[in-house]
Amino acid sequence: RVRDHVVIAEFTRTTSNFGSILRQVNEKFGTDFAMFENSETSVRDVFDSISAINAAGHSKSNLIARPAAHKEQAKGTIALDLDPARLGQAQQLFAKLVDQGSQSWL
Repeated sequence: RVRDHVVIAEFTRTTSNFGSILRQVNEKFGTDFAMFENSETSVRDVFDSISAINAAGHSKSNLIARPAAHKEQAKGTIALDLDPARLGQAQQLFAKLVDQGSQSWL
């Protein structure tokens, strides 16, 4: 089964509580990844590192891996042609997988 080989998490949890995901990965796979402390200082340090990596000018601003106002605006212009039935099935499956996976990190 796929779920035995991955950790599945909601995007909001990934971006707001990454340490819990690392803890879950460490427990599930016997790894020892350092925990990320979700504090203003840690987040600022990550964004500073991203900015430093991209400061060389090799990336366009829309490709830099961090939030930006122009990215939020662009989301509203994207038209998705999704099959409502398939989307509903995918959302139900994802919710089930996230719920089953969340039991081990609570």
